[in-house]
Amino acid sequence: TGSCDAVRLDLLPRLKQHRAFTCARTKPSEEDLVRAMRAGGNEVEKAARHLRAMRRAEDGLVSQRRGYVTRAQVREVLQTCDYDERVARLLLDSQRQVSRVADDILAQSGLESGIGWPTRPDVEARLAMAGNDEVSVLAALIQENRAS
Repeated sequence: TGSCDAVRLDLLPRLKQHRAFTCARTKPSEEDLVRAMRAGGNEVEKAARHLRAMRRAEDGLVSQRRGYVTRAQVREVLQTCDYDERVARLLLDSQRQVSRVADDILAQSGLESGIGWPTRPDVEARLAMAGNDEVSVLAALIQENRAS
């Protein structure tokens, strides 16, 4: 099954009451529940597994960075990278450089539109995956813009 676009909101209470989260110290946010349901294809068990993987990724990156980053920053980067730990680690390690290159890409004429595409997090995630290579990311964005 895999991921889906439409989330069945009637299943969110079942996910909230899942045995993995009823005793949890911190309850998952509504946004995390929806993201997990989308990734789990509206299946409660798969969504619960995905939610646990999200929590593990967040805890792992926070402990890896040893106080040089806040939990909120890690969550934001993980959400940007769709919870891909490798890409999130690269983005955290080179945040300044990626931010500078993202500024340059977003300043290019013809890329920003009224619908807000591409978004800054999207550009930063692409840069992290491409090893901060501005040319390849810019070429991919322009090609996608022409295709749509």
